[in-house]
Amino acid sequence: MLRLFIANLFASLCDVVRRHNFSFATGLLNMVGGLGGGVAILLAGIMNRHRGIDDLMQWSAAASVLAALCLPAGVRIGPFAFRRTAPESGR
Repeated sequence: MLRLFIANLFASLCDVVRRHNFSFATGLLNMVGGLGGGVAILLAGIMNRHRGIDDLMQWSAAASVLAALCLPAGVRIGPFAFRRTAPESGR
């Protein structure tokens, strides 16, 4: 399932980025994803060491609920925040 997500993520990237910036945007997306994953693992290890697995699971559940509550706002605000331009010719 993750591979399907990644495939769609990069295809979506090509829909919102100008043609001459495809490689830069793809590289930036890869870099940010790798750094974000590394930071998440580091913070989980630190929190596990200081607080224990029970607190780690509670904080993860709370973060998931918060993200789920913010999702409808993002869906409503999203179309107004990012206006699409007409695609360039030759795509």
